Amino acid sequence: MIDRGRQQRTMRSLIRLFTLLFIILVIVGCGKSPTQPPTSAPEPSSILHPPSTISSSLRLHWLGKKRLAAESNATNFVSIWNMPESLKLESQTLDKLSTAPWRLLTAETPLSNAPITLLRPLLDDLVQQESYLEITSATNQPAELVLAIKLPPDRATIWQTNLPIILKSIYAAPSDVTNSALLTPISYLLSSNSSLTFTRSGAWTFLSVSDLRLLPSERSLASSIRTRITATGIPYIREAMSYWVNGRVDVSWISHALGWDLKSNTNLPVCEFSVTGESGDVRTMAKLTFPHKAPIELEPWNIPTNLVHDPLSGFMAIRGIRPLLKSFGMWNETKFGTTPDQITFWSQEGNPALRFFALPSEQSSNQMHLFSQYLLGEINPIMAVFPNTTNVPIGLFEKISGSQRLRWRGIPYIMPNLNVAGTDPNAFIVGGLFQNSITNKPAPESLLNQFKNDSNIVLYDWELTKSTAYSWIQMSQAARFVFGRNRLSISNNLSLPWIVAVSPKLGVSGTTVRLASTNSITFTRSSTLGLTGIEMHALAEW
Repeated sequence: MIDRGRQQRTMRSLIRLFTLLFIILVIVGCGKSPTQPPTSAPEPSSILHPPSTISSSLRLHWLGKKRLAAESNATNFVSIWNMPESLKLESQTLDKLSTAPWRLLTAETPLSNAPITLLRPLLDDLVQQESYLEITSATNQPAELVLAIKLPPDRATIWQTNLPIILKSIYAAPSDVTNSALLTPISYLLSSNSSLTFTRSGAWTFLSVSDLRLLPSERSLASSIRTRITATGIPYIREAMSYWVNGRVDVSWISHALGWDLKSNTNLPVCEFSVTGESGDVRTMAKLTFPHKAPIELEPWNIPTNLVHDPLSGFMAIRGIRPLLKSFGMWNETKFGTTPDQITFWSQEGNPALRFFALPSEQSSNQMHLFSQYLLGEINPIMAVFPNTTNVPIGLFEKISGSQRLRWRGIPYIMPNLNVAGTDPNAFIVGGLFQNSITNKPAPESLLNQFKNDSNIVLYDWELTKSTAYSWIQMSQAARFVFGRNRLSISNNLSLPWIVAVSPKLGVSGTTVRLASTNSITFTRSSTLGLTGIEMHALAEW
């Protein structure tokens, strides 16, 4: 009897695996900059991947490290990638990813018996060589997947030799099937209704996964890509310019494929994105297009200019966040009062703990009272019994007598606090790891003018990434100490020496998110590596 549920799970697992591996491998791949805040970035809509002739649920093109090394606008980026610390981190990451198929797709196969060493060189090829992933899925139809990679014959032979052994360890002994539509293919039956086909076309090797319940005329993705290769020599639609990474993803489809519970949201966007080099930096661009109106309502900027003091190492202002907080239940108005629409973050040079945020509040006294009730009544009892293997106290919240101020006392190095600044209805709820009283030098007008008079900007972020990356080392280590987690060290994590080594080479990062139309949002960033300081640390934690 055919297990339909297992077939669907097999197909979905393969899509998850290919998508996850490919995206992470691109991240693995992903100077001197001006010291002043960057000017607003141009709109990205004109330089994104043109529409495909096939409706793609996901499309992703990676130029490959070997081709990237020949790009004149990638010299700075590749030089950082080729640092010993970067190469060690890349190798460690690929080593971990080489166990992913058995961890994700099998529950019973011990990793000691898995042919991990046969998958590892294939992952090296995905980093080094140009590759292209496309997934299509018509309404109420199974998905088709093709991964094409440009390999020399000797590397293609390794894929042809290693792949059957890898598949056999995951799916038992896959049976050969025939498919006369492809030139000398080698196909494997993954389940009674799904197959994976390995074949060559020109200089390209590609793997295609399809559901055999589709009619041959409906399994059109692989033949379409082969037609492109025959006609143009490449499996993707040729661009007007060369991007390092670019593609398109239908968020509603990928949320279903990855098992995210977003069924009630009928306004999930299509995202087009691209990464390329510009003047020694990395230019990252994206555009989200929603079926209906974009879920953002922009109120006038309310920036706490009297609280933001130089010398700054970072600054971020976001607005239009109220619908997002409400839709995900991230803000409980019963506990915290009116949901905020915007928030400002900033950090100062000189001490890693000089980090602050401010929320506009028209009823600050009442809102601080609600915060106090929650932290003192609900969080303190949890902190008092927090499991901590190092026996380091994590402290408790307390209210400072005769004021509205809350303080987190009893932890080393820092003194987090929450207070009210200003008077209603123009007050702010202000928090930080120290009190905001180090300097009173105003923030540079050149920075604030980048966005405060722009009616369409949703987010503006500027940072000195060198300073930010360094300071987050100390802050993340302190957080690990406070919460009883093992701190990163050179001996147990290659991410730490990587961050230390590359930080001196990092310049300014500038990011802008803009409401481009009633149903579209654009993202632009100029940076040394394509990542901000905190994103580098998030990658290290992963």
